[in-house]
Amino acid sequence: MKVLVTGAAGFVGARLVEHLLDAGDTVVATVQSAEQRDEATGALLASGEERASRCTVVAIDLVDPGQERQLARLQDESGCEVIVHLAAHSDVAASWNDVAGCYRVNVQGTENVLAAAGGARVVLASSAEVYGKVAPDQLPLHESAPVAPSTPYAMSKACAERLALRDGARVVRSFNLVGRGQSPRFAISSFAHQLRDIRRHGDRGVLRVGNLDSARDFLHVADGVAGYRTVAAAGEDGGVYNLASGEARRVREVLDRLIAITGLDVRVELDPRRLRPSDVPAMAGDSSRLERLGWQPHRSLDEALLELWNSLA
Repeated sequence: MKVLVTGAAGFVGARLVEHLLDAGDTVVATVQSAEQRDEATGALLASGEERASRCTVVAIDLVDPGQERQLARLQDESGCEVIVHLAAHSDVAASWNDVAGCYRVNVQGTENVLAAAGGARVVLASSAEVYGKVAPDQLPLHESAPVAPSTPYAMSKACAERLALRDGARVVRSFNLVGRGQSPRFAISSFAHQLRDIRRHGDRGVLRVGNLDSARDFLHVADGVAGYRTVAAAGEDGGVYNLASGEARRVREVLDRLIAITGLDVRVELDPRRLRPSDVPAMAGDSSRLERLGWQPHRSLDEALLELWNSLA
């Protein structure tokens, strides 16, 4: 396949580019800034001449009025069969403080990508957050479950989904991906970064946390990007696909497993600043629709945590 990936400098985007190149695909990767372009190009060159020859990195701000037409020109010139739209405002907590910015990136950005697509298939990266607060007895959630977003971020993703489905695009509702490269803005990665800093100081440190009682569906990012490629290659136009492990795990359990991997002695303290204004108590997804396309998760949560820790340690 020849695939255009937006948001290629992000956690999932960078890993998807790696996965596509490993699969023998050709990639056009868009990033937001020239600095990100240069960094990504350098990493590609370091990975080998043959791989680098199959990937072009371009800096485009998808919501800059002066640049939005550049994406259409890029798509026309490259002739990509598929666009995987990952570029997004992805911080759920921060969306409360920047509602307009969240909508501009997630809704207008999606509209701009759809307008530029031409005849290419589009895969939109959405989020399990669109399901909102659900009762534990409703889990794992099927794609037919009601969409009831409870945060500005989730609402913006629900709007983006409506635009995408209007145009016959494919939608992936991703649950919680974990692994190398994740920003410390996200809980599990924040724990890992704090543990790294504690180890550097060589003493018993304090690890600050938010709500540890919520339960989430965690999936290794490598399995996640394989899911995106499966939808790009074999999904149905207008189809919605959960990307999930099917199991809800309490954040407290995941933290305990991460601490065990590090072997550190730490004290865990609640930090009220890390609590969300609206937090979903439990979440897990049914990915049987995606599995019918041939996708299966192959890696454990412990493998994801170990990969994350090793990338920092």
